Amino acid sequence: ILRFFTELTNTPEPWCLENSAKLMFLLGSDMTVKILQNKLRADRIQEFSHIAYHLAQVSSQYSTESSPESLNWFVKVMFDSINILPAPSRRSHVVTEIFRAWKENFTALIDEIDDPIDDDHDDIREEMRSTTINFNFSGSYFNDTCTG
Repeated sequence: ILRFFTELTNTPEPWCLENSAKLMFLLGSDMTVKILQNKLRADRIQEFSHIAYHLAQVSSQYSTESSPESLNWFVKVMFDSINILPAPSRRSHVVTEIFRAWKENFTALIDEIDDPIDDDHDDIREEMRSTTINFNFSGSYFNDTCTG
């Protein structure tokens, strides 16, 4: 299974990472952590970061305010995966890359709906921009918590 996911997640197609994240979510935390740790051991931090983004999206689809277990699952998987790295500076670098991938994906989404002819999406664009800004600020908190 590890080899399968290594090959599957090496492809640059975003839909493949999204589908991989869905499969990983269904496999459960133990196997997901092994797959992610394998990425980190192979120094495939960019792939790890983009998979993390998609895992967060998948887990948020199954989470609600009254039942946040799926998002808690995501956070635990990230901590368990990153904690194999012995040096705090290395963990910090990985967390920074996760937030960079997140920002790239949000920026791409904003650009997709940033059609000047279609004013119906102004509120969505503004919400996404503010989410990106808030996410950048929360990144430093998560980074300090994870690497400290």
